[in-house]
Amino acid sequence: MPHTSSRFAIFLSPLLLLLTRTTLASILDRIATCSPGSTPHQCGSQVGLQMKTQINHYVNTNDSVSKLRDFIETDFGSTLLSQYLDLHTSTFPHYISEISGLSTSSNTPFNLLFAINIQSELLLHLDNDYELTGCSDYHVRNLWSHNEDGPPSSDTYMVKTDQYIAFTYPGQLSGWAWSLNRHGICQSINALTSYNGEIGIGVNFLARSLLDASSLDEAISLTKNINNGGGQHFNLGQFQNPSIYSIETSSLTPTSVLNISKKTHFFHANIYQHNDANPIKGDVISSIHRLSRATTHFTQSENPPTSVSDLLNIMSDQSDPFNYYIYRGNNNVDHDVTFTTTIFDLKNGMVSVWDERTVEGVEARVVYGVKNGEIVVLDNVDERNFTSDKGVGFEMLTLPIPNYVYLGMGGVMVVMCFLSKCKFTRKRNGEKGYELIT
Repeated sequence: MPHTSSRFAIFLSPLLLLLTRTTLASILDRIATCSPGSTPHQCGSQVGLQMKTQINHYVNTNDSVSKLRDFIETDFGSTLLSQYLDLHTSTFPHYISEISGLSTSSNTPFNLLFAINIQSELLLHLDNDYELTGCSDYHVRNLWSHNEDGPPSSDTYMVKTDQYIAFTYPGQLSGWAWSLNRHGICQSINALTSYNGEIGIGVNFLARSLLDASSLDEAISLTKNINNGGGQHFNLGQFQNPSIYSIETSSLTPTSVLNISKKTHFFHANIYQHNDANPIKGDVISSIHRLSRATTHFTQSENPPTSVSDLLNIMSDQSDPFNYYIYRGNNNVDHDVTFTTTIFDLKNGMVSVWDERTVEGVEARVVYGVKNGEIVVLDNVDERNFTSDKGVGFEMLTLPIPNYVYLGMGGVMVVMCFLSKCKFTRKRNGEKGYELIT
């Protein structure tokens, strides 16, 4: 998920990190369910009641929520919140009702929960340098992998309704993370940072609306026909459909939609990658390092990654010499952690999830599928040797902005840091690695 981050995040001690990791192992077992046919308010109430402990702990201990609470109590913050509420009530009244139910049953003030659901948009009004961080995706045609990243926390949970199952952050609408709905639509998110100073629809609400889509066309249309208050990257696909879409939304530019299933390889992190129309903001340095490691897996392997096992190897990577890992671990330079790794297998209709680092031999904790319009757990499935459809060509990333250089087809990759402090060079089967420019 897309998560928010402070530049002054506190580095957890190794012991505390170990304890956090131990707690995280139960995330996929912590499931809030909504009764079939529940209204949005009823579903919110059921989730709030079942996850009251997690929601209350989050709102009472999270630094960003504390900053948010203080902000909405100011005259400026209160006025902004009211304007956002009017817009979202007129656009997505059913999701406002869902938050209302969540608020009532968890005994959390509605205004605070609504503010949490537009947290990035609100805090960017307070601080233009506020950054969103989290999540990586690697695509190989009809397979894609996703690392769900965020600040260390044990308060996340799953939400399962008769419409979808989704990794969910406490007090927030589902959708702003990885998910699968009853129509076989798969979704994952990469945080992006976009701010134009205006009031617009929050990324949380847009992401939630995609869970209700019955087709890829409908989901794509939702991302294109909305007044965005922020920005986000959506990875979208559907079971038995050969197309996968990379969608970048922004408050500054029109939504950009790419069909990436025609590309052999594609990696996305937390910077805008489709064009140079958006500023370079957000989790930039970490994104470049993760990109470089993903590219290395392509260029220095005898055979390009094509199997689920190959993707798991990439998503578990912790080999960056500067400690900006693809599988994140809260260290001295990168304070996020990876909660889960998910493989979306569109051809075989499976979503496999790991809640620990996917080193050799680790089996998925759970595998989801859809049967007769119902989301089910698939038993006795081990898809680690499944492979993607074969393709030709190579495109890991395009960054047509002046501060980056990209040399694509043929397996040569050069990325220049926008701060001109580092250079990454990768050649297929070559030995060239990092060069630090001082």
